[in-house]
Amino acid sequence: MAQFLERGGRQRPKSSPIRPFKSEKLSDSPRIKRIETTFYPVQELHVITYPVLTTKLFRLTPVLKASIVARVNNPLGFVQFAPRKELLATKDHLLDLLCRGLAGKASQVIFFDKHTDQAHKDLKRITDVAYAMVADHGMGKSAPNLSFQEARSQQRRVNLWSNQLQHEMDEEVSTIVQDQYERAIAIIKLNKELIDKLSCRLYEKKTLNEDEVSTLIKEHGPVVEP
Repeated sequence: MAQFLERGGRQRPKSSPIRPFKSEKLSDSPRIKRIETTFYPVQELHVITYPVLTTKLFRLTPVLKASIVARVNNPLGFVQFAPRKELLATKDHLLDLLCRGLAGKASQVIFFDKHTDQAHKDLKRITDVAYAMVADHGMGKSAPNLSFQEARSQQRRVNLWSNQLQHEMDEEVSTIVQDQYERAIAIIKLNKELIDKLSCRLYEKKTLNEDEVSTLIKEHGPVVEP
């Protein structure tokens, strides 16, 4: 592929890579009604689900900004969360974190019946958090009073745990993540119309801050939970 250079030999920055999908199921969204064969990006729905779920996951810090504007490390947009003030995280807090982290992937499945690689960073963090809960922090049933954090951080086992215990921890981690994924699915399904309206607004404005999201939720909400 040819590289286009600006004057002075500098490479022109690449445009944001958009991964469109052709809708197989037309919704009532004004964005989708524009033309029957509309191609539309999935990132606004992926991004907007995080602040929506955060309104019900009260243990988590709020979303300061949701944007589909490309950045160097985030070509498909980003979500900025407020910093945590608490020094300790409870098990319930980490479960909420997993639920919110799976919101983007869940929204793609619900709205498009598609799986993309847009959620790979979320899934990596979710895997790390879930294994830390079970293997490091004693928050699981398979190793409730043990911690393998040092051995895992050095990527070595040194016979600290058996294959059977590893299997039990793997199974428990998988169950924890699946439970939070289903929890995210349930919340998104109950608020599908609200999320679609907010995603249309994000599609128009490209960036929404915390106050704008709160105002839109008050106008079109409230957010319903199972």
